[in-house]
Amino acid sequence: MDKQLEKNSIQVFIPVEKIEKIVGKKLSYITQNTMLLQKNDPSSYNMAIERSLITYYPEPISHLPEELGHIREDYCFSNTIDVFLKKVSKKMRLNIQLPHKEQICFEGEFGSINCFSLHLSNTLNNELFISDIFLQNPNNPNIVGQTSLDYKGLGHGIFDEILSNIENFALTKNYSKLGLLASNKVNMEIFKRRGFAIEDNHFGEIAKSVEMSYPMVKLLK
Repeated sequence: MDKQLEKNSIQVFIPVEKIEKIVGKKLSYITQNTMLLQKNDPSSYNMAIERSLITYYPEPISHLPEELGHIREDYCFSNTIDVFLKKVSKKMRLNIQLPHKEQICFEGEFGSINCFSLHLSNTLNNELFISDIFLQNPNNPNIVGQTSLDYKGLGHGIFDEILSNIENFALTKNYSKLGLLASNKVNMEIFKRRGFAIEDNHFGEIAKSVEMSYPMVKLLK
């Protein structure tokens, strides 16, 4: 991510006009931020870093030191990411350097209902990580109290267009792959159909057995 993006429209990623046409009204609220993550709010960046470091770690997650917490449960490694980094570096005999903490975050609402959100973060291994991607049509009567990546009522090619925009952006910034964690089997299949694959490591095997938190990646070059 860089300062140049701040000058660009949200439509670099989100086809706002198409969404408004589908819903039939104008968005009431949009936020768009390109910013360095603050130490007191590192969740997106740390989710990405956690996933990357775990793929380095040669032992099952259950063997991680207790003080590091538990991936994708009540909390992230927000206060111990540096400890985890040191342990992985020592275990692998590597000098792993973390990238600058950066993110892109877009959110849009119709009234009080969230319509879309997109949260991207940089991470290790020249990867752009999709921390969150969410779409829903506020006119859909089935959305109350529900959140899901199955883009309720805002299909119409919008989801695929956003993924294509993310991929094009990643390529222009010379990222070599896209990464994400698919929360469940349904979402995993959605991304699998779009060229993502479950990572071939112990983290991926655990995800398959419990059918949640699938680490997925799509190679770009």
